[in-house]
This record gives sequence, C-alpha cells and structure tokens, in this order.
Amino acid sequence: MYNIEKIRKLDFLTGNDNYHIYLQIPFCRYKCPYCCFISAYKVKELTALENVSSYVDALTAEINKYDFPNLKLQSLIIGGGTPTLLQSDQLQNLFTAVIGNQTERISDNFISCFETSPELATYKKLEKFYNSGMRRVSIGVQSFISSDLKLLGRQNTPEQSFKAFRNARKAGYKSINIDILGGFPGSNIKNWENNFEISLDLSPEFISVNMMAYSYLGGERYMAALERQGFDIPDFNQRVEMYEYAFEELENNGYEPVDFLVFAKKGTHSDNKVHGLGMTDNVIGFGPWVLSPIPGEVQVGFPFTNDYVERSVTKSHSFDYCENLFQLINGRLISNGKVSKKEIETLINCNFDQATARSRQISHLIEELYRLELIESTEDGFQFLKNKIPEGIIFLWNYQKEIKEMN
Repeated sequence: MYNIEKIRKLDFLTGNDNYHIYLQIPFCRYKCPYCCFISAYKVKELTALENVSSYVDALTAEINKYDFPNLKLQSLIIGGGTPTLLQSDQLQNLFTAVIGNQTERISDNFISCFETSPELATYKKLEKFYNSGMRRVSIGVQSFISSDLKLLGRQNTPEQSFKAFRNARKAGYKSINIDILGGFPGSNIKNWENNFEISLDLSPEFISVNMMAYSYLGGERYMAALERQGFDIPDFNQRVEMYEYAFEELENNGYEPVDFLVFAKKGTHSDNKVHGLGMTDNVIGFGPWVLSPIPGEVQVGFPFTNDYVERSVTKSHSFDYCENLFQLINGRLISNGKVSKKEIETLINCNFDQATARSRQISHLIEELYRLELIESTEDGFQFLKNKIPEGIIFLWNYQKEIKEMN
C-alpha cells in the first residue's frame, strides 16, 4: 500500500499564498441518468443550448466585475456540465477575462483544466481549447466497456473514448485525466479490471477513481429503475474489492495518490489544492449553484441558469464553515485520510468539539467510524487505519445516503 504518511503530511490549506477559480458550464447535449453534479437541473434547462451564449455573457460579466484577491492564481478549472459545448471564441473570452484580471499574479505552477465527454472531444475542438490556453483535459470516460456505457445511459462508444484520448495527445496535451466509475447497478469486478487494464495501457498522467453516488434524487431513481430491470447494486464488500483492486493496480503501475480519488503518474506535477475537496481551498466559483469557499465564509450562487443570467448580483447567500462541518470532515478523510482539529478550527473559527456536538450528522459519522474500527485517534484528531482506507472511502460514499435519511 502507498506511503500514507507522505499523503497525510500534505498541506491542504491554501492559506495566504494562492487561490483557484472554477467556472461552471451547466449545459449538456443530454442528461446522464446517474449524474449527481447537476442533478437539480431539469432536462429542458440543461439541454437548452440556445442559452449558452447569454450565459457566457453573464459569466464573463461577473468575472470582469469581481474584486479578486491580491494573491497568486494557482488554477483555472472549467467544469460542468460539458465545457466543450462552448465555441472557441466563448472559451477565449472567458480565459481572457480570468487572466486579464490577474496579469502579473499568475502562479509559476498555474494549471488550466477543463472537462469533456468523449464524443465531443474532437481534434478540432481540443486544438482550439489548447490554443485558447487550456493545458489539462479531463475525459469523462467512466467505462471503456459497451455494456457498462449502456447501463449508465451514455451516448458515446468505447471507440470514441479511445479517439478522444488520441485527439488530446495530437492536440498537444501533456496532462490528461481519465475518469473511471464503478459501483453502479450491473457493474462487476471483471469489467472494472478491464477498465484499468485499458486505462493503464493508454498511460494518462491522471486517473480518477469514483464510485456511484446514490444519495440524491436522480441517483435514487436511476438505481431503482435498473433494479426493476433485474440489475443488482454491488454491495459494500464488492465496492471495497473494486477500490482495493484500483489502489493496487495504480500503485503497481507507477501512480501515486493526489488524494484518495485522483492518482497521478509518478513525476507528474500535481497540486492537491486544485481539487478543493472539503471546501478547504480559496476557490472562487462562478456560475449557478457554485460554492465559493473563501476565507471566513462560503458563498453560494443562484441555483438555476435563468436566475443567474437575469440577476445582477450572482451570489444568493453565504454561510460560515461551522454550518457545513460535515463537508470539511468528509473532504479531509477523502483527501488524506486524516482530520486535524486544529487545522479545521482555523477555518471554522469555532471549537471543533463544540461544533461537532451541535451536529447530529457529524456526531453520528464519527461514532460509526469508531464503531466499525475504521479510524483511530491521533494527538490532534483521528485518521483512517492504514489497512482500512478502501473500507473507509466506500463507507463515506454510502454515508451520504444516511445523511439524507436523517434529514
């Protein structure tokens, strides 16, 4: 198993050194039935591609009038949704708006990354994005197996995923991420193993390992629909087996964790702070329903695209970190398997134990982690047992559903 102590020593606080920008593109050609990232969007709004232009105008306007901090810009991440639905001039305008507001405040290790679905990752599109300034691409493959793609409701083929990777290399990208998804109804360990064999053969710089989330409305409907068709949901032990296999294969093939979900090829520059897990980075988010975890508070954008475009003030409300302590703890455990009370208290500006005692969700989470012997106490908090990390990660995925039931 990996040198866990090395991961636990990573500094997950951005502090006063740098910050990150996230741009949300909440549009897709179709809605994947399992998607949890924009699950609140109705298909009609999500696929209203005629609104992309006015949305980009609103996004650019917000960027241009934002009072950016006098810090180094570490990364620009464009997610969604499907950013490759943007025209090259729209992307260029957004990129220019961001960089133009920073000029001399760009980090030496600046990272620019965007997401794409395989069928939209044409050479022409990827080349235009590269020429606009993007340098890392994350391809939402999910699976290279046709039967898996059918279960997931994906409209791309395995060949389109292979071609997307080749197109990215041809367009000049030296930093490519491949997303692999497991744990959905009908998924099995054989296909999971095949996906990693294929991914490792392609040799991307990053591989992201995810399990199906089903604690949100869309996920519950998706799971129920496939169960009615006779497909079984992998149980806890089967999901743990998948994660253990992924960890072992990635380690044996020269990949090391950026966190416990994203793995980088050894020697590849990667900044763990880019991912913003647990809302612990200085991340300024632009777009509807985007969280901006900045020092002192978390700002939240209006939930839907029309609200975002029509209102001159784009942040609907804000709350302090104490109100969302669960996300901090969950993020820390996924990031490096360790929770430091002192580190979290610097963010929440209140006593960790007192804040935990006020939250039934957090108290129950910690009690369950101890009861199942997944964590052990440390001098300043608690951490996953080294030999229980896969079990701990899967427990966290499943616990999201328990939280919903508590509410």
